[in-house]
Amino acid sequence: MPATGYYEWTGEKGAKLPWWIHPEQGILGFAGLYSWWQDRSRPDNDPDRWVLTATILTMSTVDELASIHDRNPLALPEDHWEHWMDPSIVGDQKLVDEAVRAARDESSVLLFHKVSPFKPEDDGIVLTEPLNSL
Repeated sequence: MPATGYYEWTGEKGAKLPWWIHPEQGILGFAGLYSWWQDRSRPDNDPDRWVLTATILTMSTVDELASIHDRNPLALPEDHWEHWMDPSIVGDQKLVDEAVRAARDESSVLLFHKVSPFKPEDDGIVLTEPLNSL
């Protein structure tokens, strides 16, 4: 799953501040899983009976991000993306273990900084600007 970065929140409830975690340039490719399943509460001929669900895998955090959160998304190096997107590959624990090993290096070089808490009407670059520059 492609992303330009992600947020983690730290602090006390009611006063949490977001951190913007991102690569120096380019995008991240998160390891994820998806599944199509039938919602049996819907009629057989309902086009919405088939539901797509997805999740991003997480791993125990890398040392560089430990002060922010105890886990982080599994960000794959670009040379792993094609393999993870190949629909003919059936994943197993070995595939996940290899991805975690590769993601440790990828995640250890991510940049991060606090950003201002945002409101629903916020949009654009303000969502990623360092807190001290606002």
